[in-house]
Amino acid sequence: MKKRIITLFLALTLLAGLAPAALAADHGGFADVSQNDWFYKPVQWAVENGITSGMTATTFAPKGNLTYGQALKLIAVGLGYGEQAATADHWAGGYLALAQKEGWLTGNINLDGNISRIAFC
Repeated sequence: MKKRIITLFLALTLLAGLAPAALAADHGGFADVSQNDWFYKPVQWAVENGITSGMTATTFAPKGNLTYGQALKLIAVGLGYGEQAATADHWAGGYLALAQKEGWLTGNINLDGNISRIAFC
């Protein structure tokens, strides 16, 4: 299970570590993702499967940064845990609580801190 979580995390980090973008604008999707982009199909799949919805309704921000909070959400939703309620401290506090409960993380992290692709390698 741990290997599956790490594999999913790395795949989602690559996808979102480009950080949020999907379908080309002329296809009714994100304006900042073209069918010619190497990540077009993975982003399209993640959107169609409810794993991400992008940064806004029209942008995915594939060249933006990915935060720990965003990464935890991608992992949890990708593993089928669904949406987690925000806490008083942070919108992603529920995802952090889930990660701690499931043993994915110990201690606290800066949910707004940018995550590196090598953070878990």
